[in-house]
Amino acid sequence: MNRLLSVLARCATASALAIAGDDESAKTAATEFIASIGYDVLDTGTLADSGRFEPGTPAYGLPYAVHPEAFAGGEGDLTLSQRVSVETLREAVEAGRA
Repeated sequence: MNRLLSVLARCATASALAIAGDDESAKTAATEFIASIGYDVLDTGTLADSGRFEPGTPAYGLPYAVHPEAFAGGEGDLTLSQRVSVETLREAVEAGRA
């Protein structure tokens, strides 16, 4: 994920990152920090919901990949350059709902 953040930080416009947690004040602090470094935030809900954007789910890396088919195929090609909106990330997170 660190590689993902460093590449996205170089994008011309804000990209969205997902968060989840059970402590509202912690989520507020995380949201404020993430926004301060130039990202939009998608609050996906409780910590139990965080599994929807872990490795192996549609929201983990794929929305940001230029060649998602290679990344999804496990070839390790995570060429990133595109901005991902909150709505696009929300759709990917919802696709990972079990």
